[in-house]
Amino acid sequence: MKSIEASIQELLVEWQLFYKKHFSLDKDFSALSIPEQKEGFDRLIVVAQGMTSSRLFQRTKELMPAWKYWDNLNEIVSDRKADNDYAIWVRDRVEADEELKSKSANDLKKESIPGITLEERLLFELKFFDETSKHLDVQNVTLCTG
Repeated sequence: MKSIEASIQELLVEWQLFYKKHFSLDKDFSALSIPEQKEGFDRLIVVAQGMTSSRLFQRTKELMPAWKYWDNLNEIVSDRKADNDYAIWVRDRVEADEELKSKSANDLKKESIPGITLEERLLFELKFFDETSKHLDVQNVTLCTG
């Protein structure tokens, strides 16, 4: 049986290859600090230093039809910024969290439920599409409340 550390290292290598393929970046995530994995959060998202919403959206648009409400996505303030490489765990689901569908961004903030940032969600979409040639949120939308 493979150790958790070995599995995480394999995921980090996948992310290194992803960034090379999509952004021509040579990254080494082998020493990246990985947060503790919570039950039900099985998808690792690695955000490379310097990734911005606009850069990620542009790459998304190169691979698939995409549109946005906001002209300058970099004006959106996120809870986490890519000042350094970092990783987070998210739920590995195609559709947005069913258990949160009736809640607004304000509700989630009041309940201290952390959310995904726009940058993290765009990376999730790109990585998922890279792996499956399919899209996330086919029937719903994800609130990027982070």
